[in-house]
Amino acid sequence: MSFLAKVASRPRTSGGGDPFYSDVLFLLHMFGTNGSTTITDNGPSPKTWTAAGNAAITTAQYAYSGSGSSLYLDGAGDYVSTPDNAAWDIGTSDFTLEGWFRFDGTIAASYTTLLSQYSVTNVGIVFEYDLPTTDLRLYNGDTSIADSASWTPTTATWYHLAVCRSGTSIRIFINGVQSGSTVTSAANFTASPSAFSVGANTSGAALAMKGWVNDARYTKAARYTANFTPPTAPFPDS
Repeated sequence: MSFLAKVASRPRTSGGGDPFYSDVLFLLHMFGTNGSTTITDNGPSPKTWTAAGNAAITTAQYAYSGSGSSLYLDGAGDYVSTPDNAAWDIGTSDFTLEGWFRFDGTIAASYTTLLSQYSVTNVGIVFEYDLPTTDLRLYNGDTSIADSASWTPTTATWYHLAVCRSGTSIRIFINGVQSGSTVTSAANFTASPSAFSVGANTSGAALAMKGWVNDARYTKAARYTANFTPPTAPFPDS
């Protein structure tokens, strides 16, 4: 698979047959024309997403040869977000947060937010990379719930990153391989009204990511309970 291959054809997904599609809370392929700030949600109940700062679609990088674009965030106030929704209150349910991420240059921020429903006063679920501890972490507000083994991402490399809860078992995966131990937690992920964001926490530009994102997806179901092969095409739309 070539991550830099140029294709002229229409972006395509890997087809139907996702057994968890009805449980998808959002699905953001980040398809579009260069410079576009339109973010389309291909989940079964699409939400309205807004780009902040200089966040925009770019055709310079993408995780799949079939997509042709990704979202670029410059690390200085860029993110995309959608208003609060009852769907975010997953409580103690199973869930999977995931996406393809490529970091641009050396990670300088102490905490790099990947996917988050967090603001200063309304805390919720957060999936981020912590530089001080060099690991991926799942937070419930300010409380660390699970972490990966020590890991330092290489720049100019796409990674499929995922965190999944099945029952009370939480696992973090890097490129389909579990990283760190399985954590037992029945944490209640229910936040007061707060937006959901990709690339920063929802108080704004804080803890922002610098890099590219493809196929950010949130599913109210446990997709991964063991090592798996990451997808080689965009997530299906049905």
